[in-house]
Amino acid sequence: MAGYLLGMDIGTTNVKAVLFTGAGEAVAQARAEYPTHFPAVGWAEQDPELWWQAAITVLRGVIAQAKINPGEIAALSISSQAPTMLPVNDQGDPLRPALIWMDRRSEEQCNYLRQEIGEERMLRVTGNRIDPYFMLPKLLWFKKYEPQLFQQTARVLQANGYLNYKLTGRFSLDRAHASLTQVYDVHTGQVAFDLCQELGLPPELFPELYDCAAVIGGVTREAAASTGLTPGTPVVAGTVDGAAAAMETGVIGPGEAVEMSGTSTVVLLGSASLNNNGRLISMYHALKGHYLVIGAASSTGASLKWFRDQFGYMERLAAEELKLDAYDLMNLEASTVSLDAGGIIFLPYMMGERSPIWDTYARGVFVGLTLKTTRGQMIRAIMEGAAFALYHNLQEAAAIGLEVKELRCVGGGALSTLWLKIKASVTNLPVMVPETSLGAPFGDALLAGAGIGMYKDIITLTKDLIRFKQRIEPDSRWHAIYQELYEVYRDLYNHIRADLFKLAHIKAGIRGP
Repeated sequence: MAGYLLGMDIGTTNVKAVLFTGAGEAVAQARAEYPTHFPAVGWAEQDPELWWQAAITVLRGVIAQAKINPGEIAALSISSQAPTMLPVNDQGDPLRPALIWMDRRSEEQCNYLRQEIGEERMLRVTGNRIDPYFMLPKLLWFKKYEPQLFQQTARVLQANGYLNYKLTGRFSLDRAHASLTQVYDVHTGQVAFDLCQELGLPPELFPELYDCAAVIGGVTREAAASTGLTPGTPVVAGTVDGAAAAMETGVIGPGEAVEMSGTSTVVLLGSASLNNNGRLISMYHALKGHYLVIGAASSTGASLKWFRDQFGYMERLAAEELKLDAYDLMNLEASTVSLDAGGIIFLPYMMGERSPIWDTYARGVFVGLTLKTTRGQMIRAIMEGAAFALYHNLQEAAAIGLEVKELRCVGGGALSTLWLKIKASVTNLPVMVPETSLGAPFGDALLAGAGIGMYKDIITLTKDLIRFKQRIEPDSRWHAIYQELYEVYRDLYNHIRADLFKLAHIKAGIRGP
């Protein structure tokens, strides 16, 4: 197949770009990191200009690495973390930092929506429950607390929509992202005009809607000068990172599921409809006519990173000295302890939690610490807690008829054989690891190829390109013990939920002697 395809993903921690041949072979890849800012507890923001600068870096990087003429790139497509609330003016300039998916400052607006709109109507119209995770509450927070900036807002963009604008000069929104905004009627595929009118949101705030594989425009001369791309290179609308990752692993229809662990843990299940009981997330698939139901834990991998940053000083030093990864050393520590982590259970709710408990005020908790507790036990407890959160979501999926017989795993978490075995044994499902896992950019490249007509049957192509290198079976002895620990895990949260709520609302004050 003639020409190269470029897939790029704007993740929570970095931008990653991969250049593929038309036959799906990766020939170059690059990534660039950027920070997340936490101005207050539960707040999470990113600077969109840093996304663009990182994109410039990786685009120039893959072109240089591949040693190709940029004109040989037939098309590109971008996926991103989701959902995001980024207001821009009519020139496309950001009016404030983006509120990313993990930002949970809008609980007040969620209460307002519950009173004025109601959970049942919101679920019926938008396909999802009311929660700060979605874009709508964030937008209402912005409208109330930054009204002058709201008045200057011409469009509200998603992360990939911002980069699409920087590349093409056109505002856009793909259907997968639209289904997570809660300003679109997922049944009609149009803006929910009645809902927006009641909430005082002008429909023109929301960009033109595109199918994920539709071409939105070509790279402008200005963008080409910055990125090294050729002017006129087709840019395809793109999708949510999870939908692109589902394509990479062939998860399209019922019975298929993939778990991806990075900053968060997300399990995506193919579905024949927007099937949702309000405890999971429903979303359009990147492939038209298909759907995904999603279970999403907010800070599983982030909890390991937190432990590394706060308590892993020696590991970081040793890793630098020996040119190893600090996570490899932590993994080694965890593998030397018993499977119950010395009787410790960890609740991985370090940034509140999304599905299925939907609790802004949940917090991370270690239970069972003693003076004999080791660092390795605490690391293993974090891994096990993340697996329990995954299992909780899979149980909710099973309750609405979405049973799976095996679990495909990708992302940074799939690099740890120990963690994979823990997940297999907790869920009692075989875990399959793809031969090559390049993440969302692979799905993006497939969309780019479909958008320009290079691929006619993208579903068959996706299935044909997938190869698995590893299958990890659950350990029946581990599963029996994990079943007992999982019951304690579930009970712990229920027992302390009210206390966590009280704790979150205690305001520290300056007291006299």
